Amino acid sequence: MRQRIGHLMCAALFAVLCGADVWQLVQAARGAHPDAPSLLMTHVVTGFLAGAAAVGSWRRRAWAERAVLGWGAVTAAMLVALGPVLDTPASERPQLWVAAVAIASLASAVAWYLHRSARAPAP
Repeated sequence: MRQRIGHLMCAALFAVLCGADVWQLVQAARGAHPDAPSLLMTHVVTGFLAGAAAVGSWRRRAWAERAVLGWGAVTAAMLVALGPVLDTPASERPQLWVAAVAIASLASAVAWYLHRSARAPAP
C-alpha cells in the first residue's frame, strides 16, 4: 500500500514529539533540570501517546486518531496544570490556556485527517 504524504508527515511530527518527551525524561534522570514528579509522569504519558500516534499514522491504523486525541488531551491538560505546578505568575497563565487550546485544536485537526483517510484507498 502506498503511503500518503499526510500520514508520513503526521508520523514524523509525532515521532519528533515522542523524542522530545524522551529527551525531557533523560535530562531529568541526569539531574539537568529538576521537574515535579507529576510533570515527569505527564511526559511519560505524552511520549507514549505520541509514539503510538507516530506508529499508527505510519501504518495507517484506525486507532491512530485515538492516540492523537489522547496526546492532545493530556498535553493540553499538562499545559493548563503548569501554572500551579511551576508557580507561574498569574499574568502569564492565560498564555498557557491559549497554548492548550492551540494543542487541542491541532490534535483535533490531525485526528480528523487520520479518521478521514485511514480507511481510504491510497491513490
